[in-house]
Amino acid sequence: MNDDQPINRGICSAADVLQYLLETRLALQPSDRDLVVMLHEFEYSIGNNRKRLRSTLVAEGYDSLHTAMAKTVGLPLGIAARLILEEKIVEKGLHIPVAESIYEPILAELENRGIRFMEEEQDIPSR
Repeated sequence: MNDDQPINRGICSAADVLQYLLETRLALQPSDRDLVVMLHEFEYSIGNNRKRLRSTLVAEGYDSLHTAMAKTVGLPLGIAARLILEEKIVEKGLHIPVAESIYEPILAELENRGIRFMEEEQDIPSR
């Protein structure tokens, strides 16, 4: 990405240029594997008790075709589409997946496929 070779793509956005560079200069080679690592940390209080919840997910790709990114992005979408067709998700219209009726069956199927968040909760000492 640090060379002087011009990119002749016509009129395009910065996102288009970045996508082009990623696709051409950082493409996975056949023997490459990817890794998705996610960490979510939440601090909250219940009464006078402060708590911290740490949720982690690690997914490893098999090769340059069967990637961790495909498993963690494409698979949930495919599962959701199938559940809609099977009428197991009945909400109509556009929804973000914060409703239990949407995310619970998708997370359950992902867990059956070895993709799951591990959660750890701990107390935060008082000051």
